[in-house]
Amino acid sequence: MFLDESQDPNLFVKAYQSSPRGEGVDWDHMFRGYDATTDWPAAAFWEPLLKAYPSAKVILTVRDPESWYASVGKTIHDLPVNEDGDFKWPERIMATWNMARTIVKDGELKLYDDKQATLEQYTAHISRVREVVHEDQLLVFEASQGWEPLCTFLGADVPEGIPYPHVNQGTLFQDWGLKLREMITEGKGIVDHETRAFQEC
Repeated sequence: MFLDESQDPNLFVKAYQSSPRGEGVDWDHMFRGYDATTDWPAAAFWEPLLKAYPSAKVILTVRDPESWYASVGKTIHDLPVNEDGDFKWPERIMATWNMARTIVKDGELKLYDDKQATLEQYTAHISRVREVVHEDQLLVFEASQGWEPLCTFLGADVPEGIPYPHVNQGTLFQDWGLKLREMITEGKGIVDHETRAFQEC
């Protein structure tokens, strides 16, 4: 969403606020140029997406609920963006953060401060996916399992000599936001060098 200028985060906000959710959305347009999607905002639309693409493969990532809850608090629930003093985030970044806030922080995870309710929501989501998605199309996956089950499910070769990635750890998420802000402040992005700037983050 940050890198691809053809993507409009506001379209995802509109899709999320439609009733029923995702009704009348042109998913082919939303995901043009892509064969797959992961994480937010798409996770909020998994059921309408499955209806639109009934033969899609679905990967359900799971982990210890307590560990997941703690990770949420260090990442998406604590968005590393604010404006103070003379600093202003570029409009595109603010639109993307707004989308994340609307769909995730104030939407799917709005009960986060109630830990018990959030953990129940987490386990209910896992149960719902298992119930809806045909077992032949579903991989229930833990990151600790590494490449093999993921690659087998997708019909891909296991990368040789490449460790399974873990760059979305909580501390790295915050560091990324700070690095991005620093680059903007120093004039190293966003207008003419947007793609390069984000890649450097």
